[in-house]
Amino acid sequence: TITRVVSSGELSALNVSSPSPTGVYLSTNSGASWFKSATLPGSGQTAGDLLVVGNVVYVLRTSQSTGTNAILYSTNNGTSWVGGTNFPNSTPLTILATDGVSLFAGANTTGNIWRSTNAGISWDLVGTGMGNFSNGSTRSLGGANGRMIAAMNTGLYTLTGSGTNWTKIST
Repeated sequence: TITRVVSSGELSALNVSSPSPTGVYLSTNSGASWFKSATLPGSGQTAGDLLVVGNVVYVLRTSQSTGTNAILYSTNNGTSWVGGTNFPNSTPLTILATDGVSLFAGANTTGNIWRSTNAGISWDLVGTGMGNFSNGSTRSLGGANGRMIAAMNTGLYTLTGSGTNWTKIST
């Protein structure tokens, strides 16, 4: 089962959850041919959401355990994967997005949202379900031109620029 397909220019990525061989597959020729990336580091790690920005592929781990990175990225077409920093261990992330300037990751169970301003090397918490989103959980993220929109079960919120003050724009 293919669970996600994303692309940016000629680089595309897809996640295969079954049947075997599962994993992240990449194409460098607009989908004409595909190859399996290196196995994600860690024991029994599986991919969740994917994001391609330029020549970088980002992968959320769905089977993350203590001491592992929640988000991995590859700058060499999946030959190797590096983990971003500043996530608490076992953070249940489910969504990746970009606003064209920064990267964002969301957790639908907690409503927390993190932002990376350095291409995924490190991440900072910029919104919490309890604080910014009226006890909400993250359903979807999307953005463009430096503006992120978060669809929460409590409404739509927007964040512009480098701040952390989300504005509710709809219920």
